[in-house]
Amino acid sequence: MRRKLLLIVVLAALLMPACHEHSPAAPTSVALVMTPTALTVPRNATASIMVQVQRSNGTLEDVTATAVWTSSAPAVVTVTAGVIKAVGVGTATVTVAYGGLTRTVDVVARRNTRLVGSIVVEDLDQRNSIHWVGSYLDSRMVFSRSFSGAYANYRVDFPQSGQAFDSSVVPGTSKLSLKVQHAWPLEVHYGTRAESYVEIWDSDTNEVLTRLPLSVQIVTVPPVVPTTGKIIWTLPIDVFH
Repeated sequence: MRRKLLLIVVLAALLMPACHEHSPAAPTSVALVMTPTALTVPRNATASIMVQVQRSNGTLEDVTATAVWTSSAPAVVTVTAGVIKAVGVGTATVTVAYGGLTRTVDVVARRNTRLVGSIVVEDLDQRNSIHWVGSYLDSRMVFSRSFSGAYANYRVDFPQSGQAFDSSVVPGTSKLSLKVQHAWPLEVHYGTRAESYVEIWDSDTNEVLTRLPLSVQIVTVPPVVPTTGKIIWTLPIDVFH
């Protein structure tokens, strides 16, 4: 009996390490995954960043709410649980830390900007042919006016008084176009005057950031009624922070 008990004890001792060696190891944290990895946020607006921890077994866990967030420039950008708020204008680096891992996100806090301007369009043939004028910023209308009479020249001011057109602009290049419609069955030549210009304004402070003169252009409209002449300017919008 004693020999049998001894044999059982020996076998148990031999099997226990073998069972322990084959048990799966607990997954460890290997990296933080950020979405997105860079942000541009208008002043006084917010945006969200999600952070996930990637485990050694390939799984991802959302830790946005529990990670530690800091901003290199709290006067420009604040951050709480992944919610970025642009409180100023400039750049900041947002750092997130979790379980000994860190990642950073570059954030640009930009100005809220709008287009302000004045374009004078003229019927060079002096036929009083201007019956409708419209202006577009990219594909968005920023001015529209039709007339019961007709004009030989007309001044387009935007933003247009009493109208709720959106004249906001974003970084990059925008196209400003002016359309003029006439109702005469004659070929008509339209041109813009040298005093035509646009300005980029800070919408929050009403500060004029830059002034862009518009080159004088002429368009010929064929004798088809109704028809529209179109003049286009390309605007480099690059003043933001």
